[in-house]
Amino acid sequence: MKQIKNLSLFIAILLSAAMFSACDEDFLKSDEPTGLAIGYIELIDDGYFFQLDNGKKMYPGDVSLMPNYKPEEGKRVIVYFQSLSQKIAGYDYNIKVIHIESILTKEIISLTADNVEEIGEDRVNITGLWIANGCLTIEFQMEGTRNPAKKHFINLVKNELEEPEQQKEGYLSLELRHNAYDDPAHEILNGLVSFTLPESGELPQNGFIIKAESIYEGAKYYKVELPESSLDAISLRHYMPEIVQVR
Repeated sequence: MKQIKNLSLFIAILLSAAMFSACDEDFLKSDEPTGLAIGYIELIDDGYFFQLDNGKKMYPGDVSLMPNYKPEEGKRVIVYFQSLSQKIAGYDYNIKVIHIESILTKEIISLTADNVEEIGEDRVNITGLWIANGCLTIEFQMEGTRNPAKKHFINLVKNELEEPEQQKEGYLSLELRHNAYDDPAHEILNGLVSFTLPESGELPQNGFIIKAESIYEGAKYYKVELPESSLDAISLRHYMPEIVQVR
């Protein structure tokens, strides 16, 4: 199972259809990013493009700052960019790529007696979550340090050891679990992780109830609704659910 380093990402993400900002021509003269977007990479004959979580397509018209970047089909990424005025047929946006950061992407796993110690139960906040592009993506906060030698472990699990405290018919109960590996709780660190959803025939009828042992408020529960046509995998690409407290 994959471990991650301490994360302190530049995440000022609006969980809406507008997941990036426009910019004026004067600002484009610098190499500072004027927006960011989240999605995955699709390879094409002459390169690649970004399929965004809001359903739009973004073409990397200028990759001069990342000439040696090797795109991987299906990799989830955060793209820091500047908008370009030239239109590209078949794409919603044309951009100059400033930086591409990979998003940790994992499978939902079972919590069992064999892995319960490794999975851990250190505190973690959920600050945002949405379903798009076949993934459930979670913004989170954890306590730790910025010591690069310290690694944390984050997972979304189905608890096979005990019955969920919050259950609802048509929903799958899951837990966001964190193992800080004894990293001292010096400050709040931000992170982003995506979990691939099961095939459409294995999805719950209505959605998910996700538990997290929060940093300050104990156990918190979040209900994530699937769209009415949730069995259609394409519909999941465009769904941005609200966070709903179960309790």
